[in-house]
Amino acid sequence: GREGGDESTTPQDPEAAPLTLPSDQTGNPVGYAGDGTLSGVPRLGAGLRGGTALAQLQAALADDLAPSVPGTLDAADRSIRVHDAHSPRRELEALRDALLDAFADIPDLRPSDVLVLLPDLDTYAPLVDAVFGAESATGGAEGLRLPVHVVHHPHAPALRVVEAFRKALRMHDGRVTASELLDLLAYPVVRQAAGIAEDELPRLRSWVAESGVCWGLTGERKAQFGLPADDLHTWRFGLDRLLLGVMTGPADRLVLGHAPCDAASGDGGDLLGRFCEWAEALFSALAALDRPARLGDWPGHLLRFLDGVFAPEADEEVEAVVFLRTRIAELEQLDGLADGPEAEVAFRTVRSHLDGATSAMEVREPMLTGRVTFANPLVLRHAPHRVVAFLGLGDGTFPGPEASRGYSLLDHAPRPGDRADRALDKQLFLDAVMAAGDRLILSTVGRSQKDNAERAASVCLDAFLDACDVHWGPEARDQIVARHRLQPFAGDYFERGGPLRSYAGQHRVARVAAAPSAPFLDREPLPEADPEVEIALSDLAEAWAHPSRFVVRRRLRVSLDLDEGAVRDDEPVVLGGLERWAVREAVLAAVLDGLDDDAIAERLLRGGLLPGGAPGASWLRRARDEAAPVAEAVRAWGPTEPRAVEVEVESARLVGAVERVGARGALRYRAGAVRPKHLVASWVDHLALCTSAASGQTCTVGTKGSAHFEPVPEADARAVLGVLVKGYRRARTGGLPLYENASHAYAAKMTRGELAEYTARIVAPGRSDKPFAPPDRAMTEARKAFDPWGEAPGDAGDVYVALSTRGRDPFVPEPHFMRWALALWAPLLHHRRDGVPA
Repeated sequence: GREGGDESTTPQDPEAAPLTLPSDQTGNPVGYAGDGTLSGVPRLGAGLRGGTALAQLQAALADDLAPSVPGTLDAADRSIRVHDAHSPRRELEALRDALLDAFADIPDLRPSDVLVLLPDLDTYAPLVDAVFGAESATGGAEGLRLPVHVVHHPHAPALRVVEAFRKALRMHDGRVTASELLDLLAYPVVRQAAGIAEDELPRLRSWVAESGVCWGLTGERKAQFGLPADDLHTWRFGLDRLLLGVMTGPADRLVLGHAPCDAASGDGGDLLGRFCEWAEALFSALAALDRPARLGDWPGHLLRFLDGVFAPEADEEVEAVVFLRTRIAELEQLDGLADGPEAEVAFRTVRSHLDGATSAMEVREPMLTGRVTFANPLVLRHAPHRVVAFLGLGDGTFPGPEASRGYSLLDHAPRPGDRADRALDKQLFLDAVMAAGDRLILSTVGRSQKDNAERAASVCLDAFLDACDVHWGPEARDQIVARHRLQPFAGDYFERGGPLRSYAGQHRVARVAAAPSAPFLDREPLPEADPEVEIALSDLAEAWAHPSRFVVRRRLRVSLDLDEGAVRDDEPVVLGGLERWAVREAVLAAVLDGLDDDAIAERLLRGGLLPGGAPGASWLRRARDEAAPVAEAVRAWGPTEPRAVEVEVESARLVGAVERVGARGALRYRAGAVRPKHLVASWVDHLALCTSAASGQTCTVGTKGSAHFEPVPEADARAVLGVLVKGYRRARTGGLPLYENASHAYAAKMTRGELAEYTARIVAPGRSDKPFAPPDRAMTEARKAFDPWGEAPGDAGDVYVALSTRGRDPFVPEPHFMRWALALWAPLLHHRRDGVPA
């Protein structure tokens, strides 16, 4: 199976040397066992190779004769394996383990002896890089990798340059959406021209999302699509806002007709400048393609476009750019084909020609390189290899679906010898089966990774399994087919003597006898951090409002908000819940600033919060109506000013500033409903103010519901703050069992007398020996609020809570939840009153 030049060069290639796995004292290769020890892998005898199940089946297929009586399949025979996985990635992970097993079992097997056939290279090639590019620790052979080579890789560097060039040209007549332009920067040849590093792209994407860019270069470009020629949500609009934000920082007023966006302020000016410089070059290059020109003039325009937007560095990228320049230069030879020497040709015609001319680029590369070869079945058909694998054998994937072509005589009047794609695919599969020498590995995505539902396999695979049934009986199918688990770290892969086997030691998780599914941050809390001498009031409130999110974000420095930095490609015509809240907040701030309706509309439009035209006016009217009662209540409260507070409790100093404090007390307001989590920050501010001489009421006003707190005696306020500081320190270790909805529902179910009793015990410990044992009805309400079973979202739907309570009952032990829930909510609800105080 090796070509002439490969055999002489293979021994000199270190990647072509036989792979060896660590052995035990008997000389057998070793793998991981379920208890973490190493166990030997049985080796097939050398004399068994000629009589393997694969050889028997190939002989029967070659003779086209079925056995008169089904034979017996040797339990130690692994020459035929069919892998049933949940996704293409899991197929490749199972293949990696199967190949490592083959190298451990077959003497003198080299990577060049392995052929993997992939009908869908576009899907599988990037996954090959991800799966086989990672180190796979195998029984002590740390850093062992299988050397692989993908023949005609669809994402080879040279082909990616051509792909980026064609995408950039299509932007001329396209919408130039936010995702399209940012995705263009994913190509290294483009990113190099912009001077932007790959790890800077997420930050840049978040800026674009915050600036309000959706699509269109300028307002004039939008007019070409029959829309008003305003620049709302265009690239010009968003970049101007970002640049103004760097210069001015946060600003409440319009600057040069824009609302500055300070997302890139601080240390982001350099990155924003590099991006804007490249974007301006792209916009100018696209604008230069607007006017029709002679064919002889188009090469100059296109070469300037190529040089301004692309910067090749690697040899393959330079080769691709030379190829593109050659195709562009060929346009001069077509000059005489126009109606006349002065005839002008539109860019759309030129682009159509370049699409066809650049699609024929061929990347010259060797097929057999001494590595494990991944290729399309058409490339290396009939090439025998000691190990042959065929992946992607799903229904509708291979063979491809029947395509009825109404204009083709091949479908209406077929003749012998006509090309039949499905018949060719079936022949390719049979060729692959017959080309395997020692092992045949077949694979399909036979299960859904969403619900484990069964998926139909290829007719070729079904026919192959039927042939196996005829040869060894239906009971042999359980030995031939390996049904894989959804995740590679499933325990079945590391059980001694189990049907599945994995060499990926990094996925082995130690068994825990007491808790098979060990909870996160509960079995072993995070170590205590350095005790904080100074605690900000805002941090104290955040830790109690959402302890799970607090510890994951602050201590682990991980964010589970997957939609952060998501860009939009369409203008916000229908606003979601968070967008409506943002509009109400902006309207409320503008009303309190004394702006009239026209000024409010201008501020929100230039800030990218509203769509243009009638939809924007409708959303603005609705937001104004909802924010008006809040603005009236804020004005009625009277003048306020920030007040700094500092409290010494529990060997810690609480510091911060209460933003709005007036003669009547402190005030918080929001352009939304007042929920339990919003009361926590008000309660912390209220307690801090009550420790000073200027104690008063603290009011929280919202569009739905308002509440205020009555004054708390100074000693009691200090006692409650001391308890909150203890909970804060416990929250930093992940050990505060508190959930927003459940804890509030638990305390709210109790009577006011019960709340007063527990409040007294919190501020004066030891006043009563009665245990913390509220009625069972309170605990029932807590569990219902945690998981409301399809009603309003509860705590169970929060990703941070789900992570912190994984593998355990969130309310066990119940006394811990009770004590901390009452520590927060009993005094809060005892001093809370509904509405705005008179």
